[in-house]
Amino acid sequence: MKNRDVVRDIRGFAAARRVRVTSHGRKRMSERGVTYADLRHGLMSANDCEEGANGGWKVCTSDMSGDPLTVILFIQDGLLIVTVF
Repeated sequence: MKNRDVVRDIRGFAAARRVRVTSHGRKRMSERGVTYADLRHGLMSANDCEEGANGGWKVCTSDMSGDPLTVILFIQDGLLIVTVF
């Protein structure tokens, strides 16, 4: 899958609220003060992503305040599975 197709999917799944955050991801969100709204905003406005190890994707975007936000996620069964920040 090409990156532009993946970005399109990420934006669409985020817009449809098809986002799940692992317990590790929730812990990191809490530590970094990232809200679900920040996460969703960043994913819906993503412009690029990079394929990582094990089939994951690294998305560099920004939160609602414009602060940088890096998200590692997997796409499974029409869901974004967010694992790390």
